[in-house]
Amino acid sequence: MQSAIRDHAATCAALHCCTTPAYAATALNCSLDTAAAALRHAVSAGLFRRVLLSGLGRVACYQPTAKAAGIGSRSAAKFLRAGASAAAIWRGLLRGGAVFAVHGKEWLTVDAQALLREQHGIPHAGHADPLVALDRAEHHHIYVPVPPVQAGQSASIIANAAARWLPLLEQGAAHLHFIAAAGCSADAVNAALAEFAPDTQGDVSRELAELDARIEADKTGLARVQLARRRAELAVALAPVQADMIAGTFPWLAQEVVEVQL
Repeated sequence: MQSAIRDHAATCAALHCCTTPAYAATALNCSLDTAAAALRHAVSAGLFRRVLLSGLGRVACYQPTAKAAGIGSRSAAKFLRAGASAAAIWRGLLRGGAVFAVHGKEWLTVDAQALLREQHGIPHAGHADPLVALDRAEHHHIYVPVPPVQAGQSASIIANAAARWLPLLEQGAAHLHFIAAAGCSADAVNAALAEFAPDTQGDVSRELAELDARIEADKTGLARVQLARRRAELAVALAPVQADMIAGTFPWLAQEVVEVQL
């Protein structure tokens, strides 16, 4: 177990993730009690530091250290140092939720992300680290965490992330996702995503279904004649709408947030 928890700590450091007993239990394939005990031992060994985070209740949050990354504290990234902001810890916790509890993908390390940014001219200064995964088709999936305190700014976060990663997104080589805590935070992000991709197709489909129901309910056949023209208009309108929705105004933007259970 000591070797496994060291590997877990190294993964957290490489991906700038925070962990919890539940995340560790999933990663180590062990019980919650065993994972909690292993994390306490890892704190004693200097691989993690336990941090207090408002809004987590009784859930323990563990931040990886420079030692977990196998580097000196002076050369460590800010995320691995003591005194990181609450927003930074929340982002790390959401990244950890995606890595250890939601997706089983090939995740790029922070160093690999830096190389990707350099290759595509993606700005870094002043931006928080997302998670980036690479699938079998060499397609990148960018997961941007949205801390609860920033959920009310979801539309701005989505727009800024899109602008930042646009050089890669426009090549058709990437997809943009967002991570949020399940509940109010996820609802806020989903509402913002819906604004970027309004369900026009749904409106047309609903009206068409209502007309069909009226036609079917009318046994005289009169409704079929009276509504035939409008039904034909809706049927014609639906085809290009479907094509537009498939192509999408933003075909690289995920329609729903990745929800993390804490």
